[in-house]
Amino acid sequence: MPDGANETGAAGFAPWPRTSPFGDAAGPLLFRDDGDALTFAASVEQRHTNATGGAHGGMLSTFADLALGYAAAVSTDPPTLMRTVALTIDFIGPVAVGDLVTASPQVLRVGKRLAQAAATLFANGAPVARASATLAVVGRPRAPE
Repeated sequence: MPDGANETGAAGFAPWPRTSPFGDAAGPLLFRDDGDALTFAASVEQRHTNATGGAHGGMLSTFADLALGYAAAVSTDPPTLMRTVALTIDFIGPVAVGDLVTASPQVLRVGKRLAQAAATLFANGAPVARASATLAVVGRPRAPE
């Protein structure tokens, strides 16, 4: 679990401690430490919708990108610095305003140059998208001495 994180917040989720201007626009990103995995979440707000009133695919793609990237990064100790080089997302079902979208990414591999992760996104217990990412390893911070 990232430093400074706790288990408080909406539906048992806490705000993810790292922020970014673009990620914040699609979020806020929430998380829960499930012991052997992290579950990420985002609540769909009116500002996240498309012209028909459902969650915009770009919002869901950004959520998936953040969840997959952060899960892969913190799967190593210390966390590995990564950048997304490929993101694939298949939309399966609709997501409405007020829905809590969740994902429990599976980190498939963290190698010397590339990492892979995948997740199914859920809303109201139903799958709404599946996503996978390939990430470039751009650095491995040294552990504190």
